[in-house]
Amino acid sequence: MVANRAISQTTSCSACSLAVGEQLFGTAPETHYWIILGYTQPLGSKAFEQAAVPEPVRYHLRRALEFIPNSRLLLIRQPAEMPLIFILARSHDTSPSLFRYDLTDYSEILNINLVETASRTTPVELPEPIHPFWLVCTNGKRDPCCTQWGLPVFNELERLVPGAVFQSSHLGGHRFAANVLRLPEGIYYGRLTTQSAQKLLTASGNREILINHYRGRACYSPAAQAAEYYLRSASGNLSADAFILVDTHQVDERSWRVRFRQIDLQIDHYLLISSEWSIFENFESCSQPDKRSRQIQYRLREYRTE
Repeated sequence: MVANRAISQTTSCSACSLAVGEQLFGTAPETHYWIILGYTQPLGSKAFEQAAVPEPVRYHLRRALEFIPNSRLLLIRQPAEMPLIFILARSHDTSPSLFRYDLTDYSEILNINLVETASRTTPVELPEPIHPFWLVCTNGKRDPCCTQWGLPVFNELERLVPGAVFQSSHLGGHRFAANVLRLPEGIYYGRLTTQSAQKLLTASGNREILINHYRGRACYSPAAQAAEYYLRSASGNLSADAFILVDTHQVDERSWRVRFRQIDLQIDHYLLISSEWSIFENFESCSQPDKRSRQIQYRLREYRTE
């Protein structure tokens, strides 16, 4: 199914990305904190800006985004008969957390100290904890690829894990549709299909990374995301809990030294990553097919262990 996409739909941004061999890894938008708001109406192209949310609540959320570093707000579709879902999540490679609130009205958000709650590392005990919590971008008003590829994947995941997956506003990277995010860890996947949905859940159930669809951990910088991909490819270790990021040192404008620690063996893995502009040009959105640009691609230059 993936291979046919480049042949039959050469005008879409996702088909173009696949056809030229654009890298998936290193493309997760760096995000450490998530504010997720349940919404019962269709999403607009600029979901939060166009949402029917009371202005005091809108201001409260915007101020939180200003004060919480590397934070992002997403809307998720939910049935109107459910309590309004409100979630705060922290992505981290060793101590992710998730706080869920069931609201009767958006105004209740005004009573939540979002900055203070985001800084906590111990999640509240939920009556029915959802872990992992899946989001699938289906916002076709933003880009048609997100509906075309995201909606079938959402439907399949919802069939397989009902109640643990939601349609979301723009996750970032239309051209990698279908995009799927696992929270609270902040693990991004791209180019998912209905056929690979079961593989994703199987890998997740085994606490493993589905490497062929892996975009990266949102809590890492793009260079560290690329380094983790190369580390897992070189070592063959796909355990989601195998490595922690120790540090990232920028050597020059285009290269980074990244160190990961393998937890079980206490071995450090050192990778030298460089970036370069692609030889191809791609358009980032189907809404602007004539606006094309080169994309950053990452290369592994050195790899050693100590």
